[in-house]
Amino acid sequence: RFRNVTGVQTCALPICVFQNPFSGTAPNMTIAENLALAARRGQPRGLSWALNKKLRSQFRDRIRTLNMGLEDRIDNAIGSLSGGQRQALTLLMASWLKPELLLLDEHTAALDPKSADQVIRLTHEIIQRDKLTTLMVTHSMQQAVHLGDRIVMMHRGQVLHDLHGAERARVRPEDLLHRFDAVRRELEQKFLAKEEIIRLMLIAAIAGEHMVLIGPPGTAKSAVIRAFSKLIDAKYFEYLLTRFSEPNELFGPVDIQ
Repeated sequence: RFRNVTGVQTCALPICVFQNPFSGTAPNMTIAENLALAARRGQPRGLSWALNKKLRSQFRDRIRTLNMGLEDRIDNAIGSLSGGQRQALTLLMASWLKPELLLLDEHTAALDPKSADQVIRLTHEIIQRDKLTTLMVTHSMQQAVHLGDRIVMMHRGQVLHDLHGAERARVRPEDLLHRFDAVRRELEQKFLAKEEIIRLMLIAAIAGEHMVLIGPPGTAKSAVIRAFSKLIDAKYFEYLLTRFSEPNELFGPVDIQ
């Protein structure tokens, strides 16, 4: 089912839908014009009309499947639509030519819950209908469990768990959380009165955010970080702060703008 795409020509490389719903469309062009660009991706370019009656009819039919009432608004500027509507159209554009690999980079993270649910439903329908091989990045345990046939949990580029086959079929959202909970319990058994710090480290790891642990000497900061990093196979660094330390030593030049 898998093929090495190293060295494959650009036109055959994956198509990506990004987190920002405003990144995948040209706001000052109409819905029809945006779709026309997607429909001609990878084709020879020439001087001709981008839209014709047949193409506009195809656009209306495909947009109607979104159930957003946009099929009669194809001449409206796409910048006048909501974020959820634009992300749904971006998904439609990305899958128009049935790419060999569709990449979804947290494509519902910037949407409100109702719009996110609608885009997820459309995502599932399009992938199932067109049988698209898809790689979806998400921090949502619910999405990870209910979509796809393989789950890969990663942290800082390292694979923590790779669930597929029968193991994937049995997994629930609680199971993924239990894997992190097992790390928490093991650390709390080793380090007394560090529960809050340990849980904050887990939250940072799940959210994919940085965490800086600062405190007086002799409070097991380094030991907790080393143990935590070993359990989840993560990278870290230690830096000795003094009263003369400046922020740019840790974070680089600070831009107040």
